[in-house]
Amino acid sequence: MQRLSADLCKVTADELSLDLAEDGATASPRQHLLNADEETQVVAMYLAGVTAKDVAAKFGVHRLTVSRAARRAGGRVGREPLTEREVEKAATSYTSGMSIAAVAKELSLPRESIRRQLIVASVEMRAKDRTRE
Repeated sequence: MQRLSADLCKVTADELSLDLAEDGATASPRQHLLNADEETQVVAMYLAGVTAKDVAAKFGVHRLTVSRAARRAGGRVGREPLTEREVEKAATSYTSGMSIAAVAKELSLPRESIRRQLIVASVEMRAKDRTRE
Protein backbone atom coordinates (compact mmCIF):
# COMPACT_ATOMS: atom_id res chain seq x y z
CA MET A 1 0.00 0.00 0.00
CA GLN A 2 2.80 2.43 0.87
CA ARG A 3 4.53 1.66 -2.40
CA LEU A 4 1.35 2.41 -4.35
CA SER A 5 0.94 5.73 -2.55
CA ALA A 6 4.54 6.67 -3.22
CA ASP A 7 4.13 5.84 -6.91
CA LEU A 8 0.96 7.96 -7.12
CA CYS A 9 2.78 10.91 -5.59
CA LYS A 10 5.31 10.79 -8.42
CA VAL A 11 2.63 11.37 -11.05
CA THR A 12 2.74 14.96 -12.26
CA ALA A 13 -0.20 17.20 -12.99
CA ASP A 14 0.68 17.06 -16.70
CA GLU A 15 0.46 13.27 -16.69
CA LEU A 16 -2.98 13.44 -15.07
CA SER A 17 -4.43 16.07 -17.39
CA LEU A 18 -6.85 14.92 -20.06
CA ASP A 19 -6.77 15.98 -23.66
CA LEU A 20 -10.29 17.41 -23.80
CA ALA A 21 -9.82 18.94 -27.24
CA GLU A 22 -10.21 15.50 -28.86
CA ASP A 23 -13.78 15.27 -27.57
CA GLY A 24 -14.59 18.86 -28.50
CA ALA A 25 -14.77 19.82 -24.83
CA THR A 26 -12.79 22.66 -23.38
CA ALA A 27 -11.18 22.86 -19.99
CA SER A 28 -12.44 25.59 -17.73
CA PRO A 29 -10.00 28.46 -17.24
CA ARG A 30 -7.89 28.51 -14.12
CA GLN A 31 -9.22 30.45 -11.20
CA HIS A 32 -7.68 33.90 -10.93
CA LEU A 33 -6.74 34.85 -7.41
CA LEU A 34 -6.70 38.54 -6.65
CA ASN A 35 -3.60 40.01 -5.08
CA ALA A 36 -4.00 42.68 -2.39
CA ASP A 37 -3.70 45.52 -4.91
CA GLU A 38 -6.32 44.03 -7.23
CA GLU A 39 -8.68 43.32 -4.34
CA THR A 40 -8.45 46.98 -3.29
CA GLN A 41 -9.30 48.06 -6.85
CA VAL A 42 -12.17 45.56 -7.06
CA VAL A 43 -13.68 46.83 -3.79
CA ALA A 44 -13.26 50.48 -4.80
CA MET A 45 -14.99 49.92 -8.14
CA TYR A 46 -17.81 47.92 -6.60
CA LEU A 47 -18.43 50.42 -3.82
CA ALA A 48 -18.38 53.21 -6.42
CA GLY A 49 -21.41 51.59 -8.04
CA VAL A 50 -19.96 49.38 -10.78
CA THR A 51 -21.90 46.10 -10.88
CA ALA A 52 -20.28 42.95 -9.53
CA LYS A 53 -20.71 41.39 -12.98
CA ASP A 54 -18.80 44.22 -14.68
CA VAL A 55 -16.03 44.28 -12.06
CA ALA A 56 -15.69 40.50 -12.29
CA ALA A 57 -15.38 40.67 -16.08
CA LYS A 58 -12.67 43.33 -15.86
CA PHE A 59 -10.56 41.31 -13.41
CA GLY A 60 -11.33 37.85 -14.75
CA VAL A 61 -12.95 36.57 -11.57
CA HIS A 62 -16.40 35.31 -10.58
CA ARG A 63 -18.96 37.90 -9.47
CA LEU A 64 -19.11 36.24 -6.04
CA THR A 65 -15.40 36.93 -5.65
CA VAL A 66 -16.23 40.62 -6.01
CA SER A 67 -19.05 40.60 -3.45
CA ARG A 68 -16.99 38.56 -0.98
CA ALA A 69 -14.11 41.04 -1.29
CA ALA A 70 -16.54 43.91 -0.65
CA ARG A 71 -17.93 42.14 2.43
CA ARG A 72 -14.43 41.53 3.79
CA ALA A 73 -13.74 45.25 3.37
CA GLY A 74 -16.88 46.07 5.35
CA GLY A 75 -18.88 47.29 2.36
CA ARG A 76 -22.56 46.72 1.70
CA VAL A 77 -23.30 44.04 -0.86
CA GLY A 78 -26.42 44.15 -3.02
CA ARG A 79 -28.74 47.01 -3.76
CA GLU A 80 -29.65 49.61 -1.19
CA PRO A 81 -32.83 48.86 0.76
CA LEU A 82 -36.05 50.44 -0.47
CA THR A 83 -36.61 53.93 0.86
CA GLU A 84 -39.63 54.69 3.00
CA ARG A 85 -41.07 56.63 0.08
CA GLU A 86 -40.65 53.65 -2.28
CA VAL A 87 -42.35 51.33 0.21
CA GLU A 88 -45.25 53.77 0.62
CA LYS A 89 -45.63 54.10 -3.16
CA ALA A 90 -45.53 50.33 -3.56
CA ALA A 91 -48.13 49.82 -0.82
CA THR A 92 -50.45 52.45 -2.29
CA SER A 93 -50.17 51.00 -5.78
CA TYR A 94 -50.65 47.43 -4.59
CA THR A 95 -53.65 48.19 -2.38
CA SER A 96 -55.26 50.10 -5.25
CA GLY A 97 -55.27 46.88 -7.28
CA MET A 98 -51.96 46.71 -9.13
CA SER A 99 -50.12 43.40 -9.15
CA ILE A 100 -46.75 43.09 -7.46
CA ALA A 101 -45.16 42.62 -10.89
CA ALA A 102 -46.78 45.84 -12.15
CA VAL A 103 -45.67 47.75 -9.04
CA ALA A 104 -42.13 46.41 -9.45
CA LYS A 105 -42.07 47.45 -13.10
CA GLU A 106 -43.41 50.91 -12.28
CA LEU A 107 -40.72 51.45 -9.63
CA SER A 108 -37.98 49.69 -11.64
CA LEU A 109 -37.29 47.39 -8.70
CA PRO A 110 -37.14 43.60 -8.35
CA ARG A 111 -40.54 41.95 -7.82
CA GLU A 112 -39.29 39.96 -4.83
CA SER A 113 -38.01 43.13 -3.15
CA ILE A 114 -41.46 44.70 -3.50
CA ARG A 115 -43.22 41.59 -2.18
CA ARG A 116 -40.88 41.29 0.81
CA GLN A 117 -41.23 44.98 1.73
CA LEU A 118 -45.03 44.86 1.44
CA ILE A 119 -45.06 41.96 3.90
CA VAL A 120 -42.71 43.81 6.29
CA ALA A 121 -45.01 46.85 6.03
CA SER A 122 -47.96 44.61 7.06
CA VAL A 123 -49.79 45.16 3.79
CA GLU A 124 -52.48 42.50 3.40
CA MET A 125 -51.47 40.29 0.50
CA ARG A 126 -54.08 39.18 -2.01
CA ALA A 127 -54.43 35.51 -2.89
CA LYS A 128 -52.99 34.58 -6.26
CA ASP A 129 -55.63 34.48 -8.97
CA ARG A 130 -55.34 30.93 -10.25
CA THR A 131 -57.98 31.44 -12.98
CA ARG A 132 -55.69 33.52 -15.19
CA GLU A 133 -54.00 31.79 -18.09
